[in-house]
Amino acid sequence: MSMDTVEKLLDIPIDHYITINMQSIEKLVDADGGVEINKSLNFCYE
Repeated sequence: MSMDTVEKLLDIPIDHYITINMQSIEKLVDADGGVEINKSLNFCYE
């Protein structure tokens, strides 16, 4: 279903796709040197 939606949105055929979990994305980003985030607001949740 989502493949059909993306195909129609981008007007291109999609023959293959992969699934990846968020832990895998974190490992990929860390392996590539990570991402530096400069925050300007503090957040506290109790």
